[in-house]
Amino acid sequence: MPLDVISYALAKRALRRARVAKSTPQAIKDLDVNWVGDLAILEELYNLNELTIDDIAKFVSERLSADAWAGAFDKFYSTDFSALILDNANLSISKAASILNSDKLPVDRAASILDNANLTSDRAASILNSENIAVDRVYSILSNANLSADKTQSILYAMVEKGYLARLIDIMTHNVSNTTLSADTTYSGVNRFRTLDIAGYKYIADGQPHVIIAYEVKDSVGGGVISKTATGGAGGAGASSGSNHYCSGGGGGHPPGSGGPNYGKSGGDISLTTYDSYNALAIEVLKSIVDWFIVNVLNKSPTTTKSIPSFYGAGGGGGGELNNTAGEAGVMGIVEPDSPGSGGDGEGTTSYSTDAGGDGGDGGGGLIVIATTIGDCIIEANGVDGKLSDGENYGGGGGSGGQIIIIVINISNTTVRANGGNGPSGSWTSAGGGGGGVVYVLYKSSATGLTLEANGGSGYVAGGAGTAKAVAI
Repeated sequence: MPLDVISYALAKRALRRARVAKSTPQAIKDLDVNWVGDLAILEELYNLNELTIDDIAKFVSERLSADAWAGAFDKFYSTDFSALILDNANLSISKAASILNSDKLPVDRAASILDNANLTSDRAASILNSENIAVDRVYSILSNANLSADKTQSILYAMVEKGYLARLIDIMTHNVSNTTLSADTTYSGVNRFRTLDIAGYKYIADGQPHVIIAYEVKDSVGGGVISKTATGGAGGAGASSGSNHYCSGGGGGHPPGSGGPNYGKSGGDISLTTYDSYNALAIEVLKSIVDWFIVNVLNKSPTTTKSIPSFYGAGGGGGGELNNTAGEAGVMGIVEPDSPGSGGDGEGTTSYSTDAGGDGGDGGGGLIVIATTIGDCIIEANGVDGKLSDGENYGGGGGSGGQIIIIVINISNTTVRANGGNGPSGSWTSAGGGGGGVVYVLYKSSATGLTLEANGGSGYVAGGAGTAKAVAI
């Protein structure tokens, strides 16, 4: 239906009002569709089947200012009708975003419209991704109590699925200050930054898993490092002291390297969580972080939420014979046929010792970094070296490397490593090296100048290499 039919319908309705009021036909001549007051009857015309929602959405898209329509949405139209208009494909995304951005439409009202079932989450996500609505306004709408927790989650999930990573990060880092390190600093859990500049220092990433959400991550000075603590599987305990026992070296962490044939303990095994594709892995991680953001920042409680994946390496086995223990298991998330590296075997011996055995090294922890830009950084989650016995005759196996998942738009000149710990060489026997971990750099636009490592640790038998790759998503 052409736009002039809208004007005709408005005029016809005005004529009916004029006749009822016994006024003159001059009311028709005075009708001005550029005056927002005349728009009050559009919903009534729709309810009378004189106009379709397609006609109205096209009219809204092509006529009048966003402020005029924002005023009409606030003063004249029901939430149901407003949501129908915004959801219709005949209304351009840019015009819909401009209407929601207008200060003529109170945030409470905008949130109620987005919460309405007539506006799908996919359409809402596209509108909120538009450059015609400011991130401050988007944040205000998403945090408003009139937008339910479940609809908030559904909209942000749709942004994840549509690949709106830049706007999503912009939202999650809104109202967060820039941080420049001035000393080695420990952070724990999930942390948000607008810009994180490690400035030549060590950012110690504690907690399991550790998450960094930042608009930008950089090292403006050089020589700094984002270093994940070894929160993976614990290394096995070395042999007890005080009585003779075999001096076998421990095995490296995951998949388990064997201890030395005479009683050195094996490294920890690994449990694998597999994903169909790198994009599926990225979506699962991002949705879990969205849920964290909704609960901990927006203070809303969706009906169901996803836990942030907790991936980490396995511990190396304890050296010796008496009361020594195997390394604890690890958990890794992979896209087949990728895999973590295998742990190296420890060396056996027929020699005895009364020394306390060397402990196995702990496995590397799990680190997730979400950012629009990462540059000139070193990021690591390495396994810990095994320890030598008291007399330095034998030792425990190296812990395996951890897992690092980076989801980013642009990354450059950055080293990312999740290497296995070394199995020490004793006077009598050597322990196995820890297997390499898993490094995934999942990028949207560009990845240049990268050095990626998931090397096995050295030892009697070195640990195998894990997986380290950059993949466009």
